[in-house]
Amino acid sequence: MGLEHEFRVFFGEEAVDFRSLVHDLHLGQPNLDPADPNAYRLPSGAAVTCDGAEAEIALAPTRVGPGFTEELTLRASHERAALASRLPPRHRLVGCSTHLSVSVPDELTQPVCRLYATIFAPAMMLLMGRRDSPGLLIRPRPGRVELGGEFVEGDKLAAAALFAVGSVLACQTALSDGDLPRQRLPPELLVRVDPAVERFGWYVDRRAFGGDLYADGRSARLRSAKGGQLTAQDVLRRGWRAAREALADIASPEELRLVQAEVDGDRPLPCELAEHTPFGPEPASDGARSTRRPAPAAWGAALPQRSRQGFEMAPVMVTWHAVVFVLVSGRRTAFAAVPGSHLDAFLEALDAGLLDGEIADYLKRRPGGRRLDGPSQMMAPGLFDELGPRLALLPPELGRDGVPVAAVFQQQPWMSQGRRWSAWRRAFSPPRSGWAGEIP
Repeated sequence: MGLEHEFRVFFGEEAVDFRSLVHDLHLGQPNLDPADPNAYRLPSGAAVTCDGAEAEIALAPTRVGPGFTEELTLRASHERAALASRLPPRHRLVGCSTHLSVSVPDELTQPVCRLYATIFAPAMMLLMGRRDSPGLLIRPRPGRVELGGEFVEGDKLAAAALFAVGSVLACQTALSDGDLPRQRLPPELLVRVDPAVERFGWYVDRRAFGGDLYADGRSARLRSAKGGQLTAQDVLRRGWRAAREALADIASPEELRLVQAEVDGDRPLPCELAEHTPFGPEPASDGARSTRRPAPAAWGAALPQRSRQGFEMAPVMVTWHAVVFVLVSGRRTAFAAVPGSHLDAFLEALDAGLLDGEIADYLKRRPGGRRLDGPSQMMAPGLFDELGPRLALLPPELGRDGVPVAAVFQQQPWMSQGRRWSAWRRAFSPPRSGWAGEIP
């Protein structure tokens, strides 16, 4: 699971463009993400960058399993506090959006997104959205499904993250395993979707189901695809039942009880809490009470230069997808490419000296012209003599028309300082993706 938190930066009540600050904060190592010149890789394994005028913290991928939401919320709280401590005096962070990503095979990302919008979107929105929130973004990304909604932290983040994993897995299982898993899903809803602007994907508005989901909360009336109406509470209950079934071996009893309490009404949904204003105090983070410092993720452990027997090495590219190291021995230079999913094991073997001989032997050979120049070469660890353009190593993203395109620098349009809603809340263009309008 991946997490991105976006923040507006304020000096008093005046919004500050984070792009004017980021390069003076001494955050970590720059220039390691070929598609993002503003990104800094931190020793913790997280990354800090800019999304337009806003600050963005991206956590290293978290392996799901019992207790994973505690680790996720702890890391999120720690990284927010660390960034806030580096801001100039009288500057502060105000959370504005949360993006949760769940790993899904590439061939299923779009079908999962389409199904998700008609079944699980309103439940996910209720677990994240405040009374003034706009809606939910659902995006197919390389190897993952991204859900973008309101800023949540602490126990609210834990509940949303657990539901995101379970609901996405339920969709994936239904699409992969035939009719029986599909029959276990909640009934599909009649929903209006719009194409997202900045990246390919879809937006589900708070009014996409007929009424106003955030104003009416659990009592909102949602239209069923088969006719009739369901209450939002019924949709939330059925959605959680399906998601919980998919979480059988993934979540701890404590994590399940946390979501169950929100579903049952024993804990309030975000839209049932007090109104939030952009200049008011941030809601207290339940997860911030822990004093435990999270262990660095592998992406942080990969940053230091290493001196091994017979060679030295340092990272020249760090992304969640893969990490590339330069290897130097005398006048001989080579490169090691490591998929993100193998990074922990690679670094453990490297630091234990188990790879010294193999790498040193490779560096003793004459270069054979092995060139690293495409993402397909980084499906498994490998050694190369040459490094092509780093942008070419990134998996292609979907363009706004849904066609895969090569990686490009993401240029964000300027946002005025007085604007209340963040980058993910922008206006949407007329349908152009081939999937917009009222569905099913």
